[in-house]
Amino acid sequence: MNTLLEELTPFARAIRGEASLPDNLAVCPRYSVSSAIDIYRNNYRGNLHDALASIFPVMVQIVGSDFFRHLAYQFIEQHPSRSGNLHDYGAELPNFLATFSATQHLPYLPDVATLEWACHRAYYAPDAPAFDVTRLQQISAAQYAELVWLCHPACWHGYSAYPVVNIWHAHQADASPDFHIDLDRGGGSVLV
Repeated sequence: MNTLLEELTPFARAIRGEASLPDNLAVCPRYSVSSAIDIYRNNYRGNLHDALASIFPVMVQIVGSDFFRHLAYQFIEQHPSRSGNLHDYGAELPNFLATFSATQHLPYLPDVATLEWACHRAYYAPDAPAFDVTRLQQISAAQYAELVWLCHPACWHGYSAYPVVNIWHAHQADASPDFHIDLDRGGGSVLV
């Protein structure tokens, strides 16, 4: 007896373009199997593109929506979704950008994407209790060396050789249109 997973795996592989389904498969009287798969494939790619565009809005502004669509489809071909949750999709995009030949003239773009991914992950991070400063009063000064500080699950710390925070701020809705960013002035640490 076939399990649902065994039945859907070839279908999912066909949607991702990794395999094809037999043409004699009964899908719909109006469409051939390949036409039906193309419809699903276009929806799959469109949904992943839209998820990426919502996670990386600054990058969309930097490269333009037409180029972003091209970039996203190249990424989707190499990095299919492995989760039913679209919020999990896109983690590999910064590394992809570092090797994508069409973006090599924008060397800061992978770091901007890393910052945007960190903002996205922080927004959807699980709830965790906030640090209770009053609990420090219960600890003697002699025990301070034994304390272990843990970051909130939403926190991320990184470093960029480029001023990615300034780039990010310059592309927000309330930013001044008269911004100037000097890529040669260096970057720094970032905490999200």
